[in-house]
Amino acid sequence: GGGGRQSAALQEPSGAERFKGGGRCACQCWVALCRRVGGKQQGIMPKMAHQRTHLVLENYIGGKFVPCSRHIDSYDPSSGDVYCRVPDSGKQEVDAAVSAAKAAFPGWSAKSPLQRSQILHKLADLIEAHLEEFAQAESKDQGKTITAARSMEIPRAVYNFRFFASTILHNTTECSEMDHMSCTHFTTRTPVGVVTVWEPG
Repeated sequence: GGGGRQSAALQEPSGAERFKGGGRCACQCWVALCRRVGGKQQGIMPKMAHQRTHLVLENYIGGKFVPCSRHIDSYDPSSGDVYCRVPDSGKQEVDAAVSAAKAAFPGWSAKSPLQRSQILHKLADLIEAHLEEFAQAESKDQGKTITAARSMEIPRAVYNFRFFASTILHNTTECSEMDHMSCTHFTTRTPVGVVTVWEPG
């Protein structure tokens, strides 16, 4: 779904709390699921605090939930009511997220393709195990039918993780020969660093 300018280090949340609200919320979940998948955490939904009747999401940066000073209202298309508030992250949150991701990068880049593949599969397993929660959130945020969310949107997210988990194991090393110089050029694929992605609100 859409949402504010959210930023988070790529890490799995530790809270076991559930939420009923939206794709913007689900967007926070995708981000929060991306690191430490093998930990002991049982829940996969972000930590939320109740403010009146609204759910209020927090960024997940550097292994902990971090309150944001600004939020954006998320509306339920079926009623027009605000049902959730999502972080409207700015420079401070982005800088913190990038710093946390850079600190995590050496350990991640040192992992073998098989290890990275296993982590991506674990992410897919976690999403699949909580498919109904994500489907309810996506339906409420986007106004899609719950059937479409259950049968297409969330399963597609699972498929994407499994696709890249498989692809990483089948990348080939390219080479070209220079016969007259008796040398061969090799091209290898390695992690290159932290990437920041902005999603228009």
